[in-house]
Amino acid sequence: MRIHKIAVLAALMMLQAATAVNAARLPFRGGEILAAEVSSKRPAIANFDPIDFPETFSNKRYAVLVIKAAPDRGLSIYDYELEILGVGYPCVAIRMDNAEFDAAPDKREIARTSPYRTYTMLFIVNGGFVGLQPREMLSLRCVAPSKGRSLQPVPFVNLGDRAFTPPPDIPSDGIMALGEPRR
Repeated sequence: MRIHKIAVLAALMMLQAATAVNAARLPFRGGEILAAEVSSKRPAIANFDPIDFPETFSNKRYAVLVIKAAPDRGLSIYDYELEILGVGYPCVAIRMDNAEFDAAPDKREIARTSPYRTYTMLFIVNGGFVGLQPREMLSLRCVAPSKGRSLQPVPFVNLGDRAFTPPPDIPSDGIMALGEPRR
């Protein structure tokens, strides 16, 4: 009986270790990043106005950060940007859980976040600089209260032309890019 308990305990420990290798969260100023992905497939964005977010590049890539926000914080598209080779790319839309992205002016801010929900920040970046490698290291910059804050490196998984992982499919312990890109 004692040997059986030891074997079960050892199996559980190996399963936990294997899961830890494939899952991770990355702490950042506003909470924890559960997933960071880049894709050439444009997600649906309701009320997107290119005048509000002018793009001077034709080869677009879309990058998302799926986060668990720290409780009772505000979150807006104006809080963060991705920086690539010294160029900042603003967040263009945010969504809660699996809702659709909506870039309407009244949807650009969440007054109070909940630790029981996921939030996704969407960025449009220059595909001439991103999306070339299976994994990309991009920099997240907090722009509020000032741009002078340091950059935080974030490993992104390149999905190619596949859609982003739906937030309900992301486990609470995250799917950050620790190993090979998911297929």
